[in-house]
Amino acid sequence: MEKLKKNKFLYIIVFGLIVGVVGMIIYPILDLILYNFITHNKFVWNFKEHVIEPFGFGMIFSIVYCVLFEFRRK
Repeated sequence: MEKLKKNKFLYIIVFGLIVGVVGMIIYPILDLILYNFITHNKFVWNFKEHVIEPFGFGMIFSIVYCVLFEFRRK
C-alpha cells in the first residue's frame, strides 16, 4: 500500500474505483429497502441512478479526500 501511496495519481484512481464499486453495491440495496419498507412504492432499477452516479461520487470523493486528508504535507 505504501508503494501505491507514492504514486498519487494511481492511488486516487484505485481509491475512487473502490469507493465507486462499494457505492454500486450499497446504494441499490438501500434504495430497495427505502422503496419497499418506507414508501411502499415499486423499486425500479436504473443504470444511470444505480451505476453511473455512485461511480461518479466515488471518483469525486477520492479526489477531495486525498487532496484534503491523505496528501497534506506536515
